[in-house]
Amino acid sequence: MRPEGAHLDTVEEGVPEGAPPPTPEPTVRHDWRLDVVGASGVNVLVGLWLIVSPAVLGYAAADDAWNSMVFGAIIALIAFVRVFGAHREAWLSLINMLLGGWVFASGFLLAETSQARWNSWVFGAVVVVLALISATASARGADLTPTD
Repeated sequence: MRPEGAHLDTVEEGVPEGAPPPTPEPTVRHDWRLDVVGASGVNVLVGLWLIVSPAVLGYAAADDAWNSMVFGAIIALIAFVRVFGAHREAWLSLINMLLGGWVFASGFLLAETSQARWNSWVFGAVVVVLALISATASARGADLTPTD
């Protein structure tokens, strides 16, 4: 039995027979460059943190302090370049992944205090993950034309 109010001339719910099909909602495409800028932008901040963290956390006189400051500066510089224009250059993020891996490993090899260890482990891992996100976004962008 037909429900009350149903018409014989309906094919789809709410679309009369013979009427053109409803137009689909336009799809919103996520811009891959936003992922590059976002992940690399946070890596700039992480690099800056690595530069100042020995003084803030109180291990400025230790061997790991120079390691943290130097590699933090390199990470921040590479990420800065990615944020402000080198969106398709995934190899820059791959370099940051390696640098982040070194910062992480230096927590085992060079750190003399627990603050230095945890700082290296946490922020080294963060750099690796964010650089991977940035490189993956660039790989998605490589599939598109330069005007996309």
